[in-house]
Amino acid sequence: MMAYQMQHPPRTEDAEESRLPAEYVELNYVETSGQTYLDTGMKASVSDEYIVTYAPLSNNNLPIFGDGTSKTDSNITLWIQSYNHANFNFGNGNSTAYVLEVDMPTNGLKGFHEYRQKNSTAEGWIDGVYKGQVTPQNFNNSVKMVLFASWRKNSINAYGNGRMKDFIWKQNDVEVRHFVPAMRLSDLKVGMYDLCESVNAKTHTPFYLPSQGTLLSGGIATEKYADVFLEIEVNNQNESKTLNVKFVNDSAARIWWGDGTSSDGSVKTHVYEAPGRYIVKMFGDTFKTGDNIYFTLDNVNLKRVHKLGVTRISSSMFNGNSSLTVAEDAMRYGLVTVGNNAFTDCSSMEVHSLPDSVQVVGDYAFKGTRIMLDRLPNDLSRVQKYGFYECDGIRCELKLNNLTSIGDRGFSYCTGITGLDVPKLSSIGTDAFYGCTGIAGSVTLPSAQSIGGGAFYGCTGITEINLPSAQSIRDGAFRGCTGIAGSVTLPSAQWIGAGAFYGCTGITEINLPVATTIYGNNNGTGAFRHCTSLQTVNAPNATTIGSYVFANCTSLREVNIPNATVIDNSAFLSCTSLETIELPAMLERIGGTVFNGCSSLKSLLIRNVSNIGGWLIANSGVQTVEIRSDNLLTLQSGVFRGANIVNCYIEAPNMTTIESGVFLDCSRLLSVYLNTPPIQSMAEGAFAHTWSLKHVYVPFSQSVFDMSPYVSSGVTVHYDYVFPVTNPGEFFQ
Repeated sequence: MMAYQMQHPPRTEDAEESRLPAEYVELNYVETSGQTYLDTGMKASVSDEYIVTYAPLSNNNLPIFGDGTSKTDSNITLWIQSYNHANFNFGNGNSTAYVLEVDMPTNGLKGFHEYRQKNSTAEGWIDGVYKGQVTPQNFNNSVKMVLFASWRKNSINAYGNGRMKDFIWKQNDVEVRHFVPAMRLSDLKVGMYDLCESVNAKTHTPFYLPSQGTLLSGGIATEKYADVFLEIEVNNQNESKTLNVKFVNDSAARIWWGDGTSSDGSVKTHVYEAPGRYIVKMFGDTFKTGDNIYFTLDNVNLKRVHKLGVTRISSSMFNGNSSLTVAEDAMRYGLVTVGNNAFTDCSSMEVHSLPDSVQVVGDYAFKGTRIMLDRLPNDLSRVQKYGFYECDGIRCELKLNNLTSIGDRGFSYCTGITGLDVPKLSSIGTDAFYGCTGIAGSVTLPSAQSIGGGAFYGCTGITEINLPSAQSIRDGAFRGCTGIAGSVTLPSAQWIGAGAFYGCTGITEINLPVATTIYGNNNGTGAFRHCTSLQTVNAPNATTIGSYVFANCTSLREVNIPNATVIDNSAFLSCTSLETIELPAMLERIGGTVFNGCSSLKSLLIRNVSNIGGWLIANSGVQTVEIRSDNLLTLQSGVFRGANIVNCYIEAPNMTTIESGVFLDCSRLLSVYLNTPPIQSMAEGAFAHTWSLKHVYVPFSQSVFDMSPYVSSGVTVHYDYVFPVTNPGEFFQ
């Protein structure tokens, strides 16, 4: 029995140049099992050298070529004993004195290796590595050479079980045979084609069929492939048109015959009622490594085999195979899915094309592979996580009308990508285009619902973004995109992640009409931190402004956040151009150091808050602070510490506690107005180091609460002070 795997398509106008005539198709390998051998028509000599690329399929594998005719001392065998060892036998096959046993790489039963032996010196090599020498023999042209079996004493005494890619036979360093697996299209016969058609002016047949054994008209070994298909065209002869398919080791497989019918079971037969072209698809849920699909065409007048191939390369098919250089035979003829880890870290392999039929690229599929593409498949719809990670040989604009999803780091560090035209892309994973510095100009993503964290981190060539449908811009999505300039409007974004536009130094205006949350964190990663050209912020529906969100936006002058209820720590840290800001009347909490370093800010009105963080206006230009809140119960530690304020007015009808260091180091403070009920608790040091303080005004009498122990001797406390009635923000006017 013989099976095979397709390598090149039949010759068509657009097919690549083939080494074979048009009536033949070169195969990737030919597989043998059972009672099959091929007579080369030649005999061995002492000047011979053999080079064979072969993969054993079982332990205790039998000889794959050679042996003697009648002399027991004239044997010649390259014996693949198992997938762990190889025996070179140059003499009596039963004598260990003439057997060279060597270790070979353990890549499993599917591992292809190159075996080479030289008769004149009895030397052996595996994968180019010298393995040793035994006693040379004189063969005297008495040994008949066959492939796939052992010919001894005029009969076959053992058969091979493996896969052969090619077999080169040299005499005196000149090739006399170079066999490659092939299919003859006229009858779908599978055999070996000899590329050396003429030797010493003597011609011989170029196509060799097995001398014995069952030959299948067609077949494919699935390796770790899961799905295969065959496209055939039958003529209109009035005779039975039957296709037989056998799935080895998979009784759950299913086949679609191409005429609207399907079958289950490991062996299937189908009769076609009408001539025409049929695409036969074979799917298996339980395919395993080593499973095969065989098919025969009985009484069919076949015009030609149009395609033979796979629709899916399964997970880890070539994972980590650093010696693999070409796998394009597995990426042709209707390939739809490249499975997870299919070519991960195949560092020696170059991929110059992918068929347009590819729809899915799985996790890590081409990570670490030398991709050299000037276009991606037209049908590509999904790139899963790390699918093309670090494939900097993709050098084109991504024009993919069907792409809907990119997983985490799908195209990270693909520096050759120049632009995006992906109208249906709706989901973009974390770091999807991280470090893609070649993306230039405007990026429009009309269908994107979510922009993943770090998706375009460091894409410095992007100058404009249009995201009409994006509802979430996650952490770091456009961080470091210094080329984005001018106004940015995100009409559908409901929230902006921490660091989403961190360091986008060219943005001058942000418009967030529906966003409710703008995130930051206490590690200093605010959504728009270090956007040094940002002048205007419009976020009319934002309720939460996170930590460091606008920190170090040194050009910021106008902020519109009328519905904010929370402003977290350092939200406006070092916004040195900010002169005025209207804090919302509904503000509930304002964090620490929010306006620290805002050197141009002169006054601040805070209403209705229940909590104020420390160092609120330290090192800022704020001179007057007015707080009016029924919700404020406690003036917390260090609220105004280090501030440059001159006057402070606090109207808090429910506040009874002042904690330590509230005015610590306010060296310019002159007057404090405490329009509160009698203080019940005041910590020592509340007014420490307020060297300029002259007046404290309180509405209660000294007999209720004596302020003098808490202020220096030069401060006058005005008890029972009658506060004028003023509108918010007008007390110091």
